[in-house]
Amino acid sequence: MKKVFRITAAALSAVSLCAFAGRDAVVQTNAVEQTDIDNAEQEEKEMEQRIEELQNELDTIAADISDTESYIVQLDQKLEGYTTELVACQEKIDAKQLEIDAKIQEIAEKQTDIDNAQEELEAARQEEAEQYEAMKLRIQYMYECGSDTFLDMIFSAEDLSDMLGKAEYVTSIMDYDRQQLKKLAETQDSISLMIATLEEDKEALQSEKTVLENEQNELITLQNDLQNQQSYIDLILAEKESKLTTLEGQQQNAETAKAAAELELEEQKKIVANIKAEWEEQQRKAQESGSDAETETQKTLEAIGLAGGFTWPIPGYNTITSEWGMRYHPILHYNTLHDGFDISGAGIYGKPIVAAYSGTVSIADSSNSTSGYGYYIKIDHGVGVSTLYAHCSLLAVSAGQYVEAGQVIGYIGSTGNSTGAHLHFSVFIQGESKNPRDYITIPSY
Repeated sequence: MKKVFRITAAALSAVSLCAFAGRDAVVQTNAVEQTDIDNAEQEEKEMEQRIEELQNELDTIAADISDTESYIVQLDQKLEGYTTELVACQEKIDAKQLEIDAKIQEIAEKQTDIDNAQEELEAARQEEAEQYEAMKLRIQYMYECGSDTFLDMIFSAEDLSDMLGKAEYVTSIMDYDRQQLKKLAETQDSISLMIATLEEDKEALQSEKTVLENEQNELITLQNDLQNQQSYIDLILAEKESKLTTLEGQQQNAETAKAAAELELEEQKKIVANIKAEWEEQQRKAQESGSDAETETQKTLEAIGLAGGFTWPIPGYNTITSEWGMRYHPILHYNTLHDGFDISGAGIYGKPIVAAYSGTVSIADSSNSTSGYGYYIKIDHGVGVSTLYAHCSLLAVSAGQYVEAGQVIGYIGSTGNSTGAHLHFSVFIQGESKNPRDYITIPSY
């Protein structure tokens, strides 16, 4: 995202007032020159570019806010979905628990049935053992007494009917023993089968319980995952809401800066209009004065020996690193008039700058805020002739001061729109920028 311009209206207003005060002083004390118009229009263009940058920044912030708000809505929807899933998941877990509890109850009941059947089986086995012991005693008795006892019992009958009855009694005893043993054996088999069935049922119930517990564990795992996702979304949501608050603050700052810049632009347009109006008035007066003004200007130019008559502004340095004329600006990145030439050289920083000719200092600006010149000096030599010395590190004169040719007026620096230490030297005649090479001799060192 572009860097946010935190420019307050108060700060911009202060800068504007300083610029207006400086500009008014120039207009009131000196004749308007073309460079003044160019500088004012350049400031206006820079203000328009700044407003455009602020608008681009606002567009970017608005898009970011829209994206963030949309993302927040999506996160809210996801949170709502997770909440619904968590409720449903908890209901399923509770339902599984009810099923598990029911299975536990069924298993307990089966175990009770098994325990009861085990008791019945044990009772049948006990009864069988008792029956078997009784039968063994009878068999032992018959063996010990021999068959004569049964025959004596039968033949001792009083009559046939009594004999048949006693014989039937003996047979009945034997049949009873056989039937009882058979019945007890069948009972044991029946109980054993029932126990086996109950055990199978219990194992089936235990398996179903295990399946339910596994399903419940899976639901609990799902629930934990949902809660983790919910916590993660809560964290992201908090970050996005914090970002939204920051973006809204940036938006407000940019809107304030843009509004202040627009006010400054309107004031700058008024300044440009006023300068142009005064320039046009000067031109009108010059046309009205006709040949007399031109004659006077020519005399002054001849008197100061303008052609090759200026003093070289930096003693000891003569390297021209950028000529006068149209060029691609290395900082502003568009084609513009370079209204002077640049003088540089090794170790030039801090070296003294001297006045190219005598005259009155019209501008000694060390605010470094009203133009790309940085700290600069402008000297009025009379009849529309002036020279300008830009990008100084320090000024040695003040506005209104009279200086002689060769007098130190400042020191080399790199303030304003500058890529390194150098002197930007300009010549203006009747407000128009001229190539300094046509009016000054470059020394050989």
